Amino acid sequence: MKEPDGSLLGMSVDWLQYSPFRDYFIPGIILFICNGIFSIITLTPYVLRSRYALLLIMVQGLVLLTWIIV
Repeated sequence: MKEPDGSLLGMSVDWLQYSPFRDYFIPGIILFICNGIFSIITLTPYVLRSRYALLLIMVQGLVLLTWIIV
């Protein structure tokens, strides 16, 4: 999100030619929410030993796997 043109990571904006995005800002926001914030949300039930912790961990794994595949 810091450099939406991809230059910080050595990525070209040309890679987004056939995508709905002009730069990497929106994909960065989506990645931050899905993998960053959702990880913190998943951590809370785990620390509190909630019965839903395992389910949230599996959902988070599926979200990450989907991000990698897409």
